[in-house]
Amino acid sequence: MRNKSPYDLRILKDDNSFNKRFPLHLLEAAYNDYTLELEKENFSEHSRTYYERAFLKFIMKHTKLKILTSFWIGTRNIDIFIPGVRNRVDPHKEKRIMNGLAIELDGQIHNQIRKGKRDNHKQSILHKLNIGCLVIENEDIRKININTFLYRLSTLVRLDFRGKRRLMRNIYLETLFTKPRLAIIEKNFGKDKVAEFMDTKEQFKNYKNTKRGTSIGTT
Repeated sequence: MRNKSPYDLRILKDDNSFNKRFPLHLLEAAYNDYTLELEKENFSEHSRTYYERAFLKFIMKHTKLKILTSFWIGTRNIDIFIPGVRNRVDPHKEKRIMNGLAIELDGQIHNQIRKGKRDNHKQSILHKLNIGCLVIENEDIRKININTFLYRLSTLVRLDFRGKRRLMRNIYLETLFTKPRLAIIEKNFGKDKVAEFMDTKEQFKNYKNTKRGTSIGTT
């Protein structure tokens, strides 16, 4: 059976109707507004070591895959996110197929207790959304064979167009639902859509809390 993210809109019978009311391009615009505020509020999360910067620069230069840096999922910042691949890099060791790959470069700041707890929460969010997560420790960045890494990256199965759209939609919803900012929702969807958006958030929340979800809106 195919694994479903708790925020996969295929659980809704009226999927097409939701997409018309909250189309992907408007979800993306709202996400961009939301994450712009997050970046201003969490500027310190963007600090990187020399080796992290060198690693980032190298892989971005030597792969044709789309690479997103300092990418937000929920209220957590991901060092590197590659949306266009499928993989089995699951930190929970369930060996299921994951969509998209998050790469975390763990410098010294990640070893602090508070930061460590946030990283654990970050991995929980990624697992919930069925996104693979690869953690590279700071000392390992200096030792890693970058060519071998790039080769393995090139062998990953590509996520198709529809799969990437579903993945990005789920990320946008996860982020906008985490701590909703009503001014952003109103700006991008209109004042009349705010209540409906919040109702949908509760639907997903209720579905997430069920052990075996059934389609929302069905009996």
